Parts: sequence; C-alpha cells; structure tokens
Amino acid sequence: MKKIILAALLSIGTLLAAPLNTGGKASDITVKIQSEKDLSVGQNSITVSLAKDTKPFTPKSVELKAFMAAMPGMPEMSDKVELKGKDGIYKGSLNFVMSGTWQISVTIVDTDGKRKRYKTSASF
Repeated sequence: MKKIILAALLSIGTLLAAPLNTGGKASDITVKIQSEKDLSVGQNSITVSLAKDTKPFTPKSVELKAFMAAMPGMPEMSDKVELKGKDGIYKGSLNFVMSGTWQISVTIVDTDGKRKRYKTSASF
C-alpha cells in the first residue's frame, strides 16, 4: 500500500513540473522568460527575451532574481544572476535550493538608465 501511495505522489509531482514559460510587460518593454527544461531543485538554465515596439531590445543590463520568502524556522532563500546576451536574448542560470513557490523578477536597466521590473512566480 505504501508503494502505491508513493508512486501516486511521485506521479502528481511529475504532472505539476513544467518548463517556465511566462511573460509580460516591464513598463514599455515586453519580457518573456523561459527555461530549457522542467524547473527542478538545482541549477536551471533560463532565457529572457526583451522587445520594445516589437523589435529586439538591448538594455544596459538585465538581472534575474528568484527568492522564496522566509517562513517559520527557515530564512529567505534567493539566487540572482546578471544575464549575458545581445539582440534581445539574455541567458543565465538560477539555483533553486528546494521545491516550492519561488518569486521571480527581471530587473532591466534601460538605455536611459531607468530601472524597470517584471515580476512573476513559479511553483514546482
């Protein structure tokens, strides 16, 4: 019976896992975030695509941050990376130290020096 319950729980976990594929606006910049594979504990390759007026956008910098808020008995966990790339496509890797719901933000420093942010979340 225990084996059946464990198999069912593992199957449910597999169904919930999925690649990150989300997007939205950071002011006038269109942001799209994607992972190559299903998100999992450990290093995850992430690609951020930026566009302004439907054309690839090259800002001064792009930072990707993931964090899980502090809970009783557990401090806040986070990881951030300065993404590298050009022509609107920026890549990096985030380390998720445990499964759960993570808040993800992309901070863009525009060509005029203004900071713009897109926020989302991912659960796995």
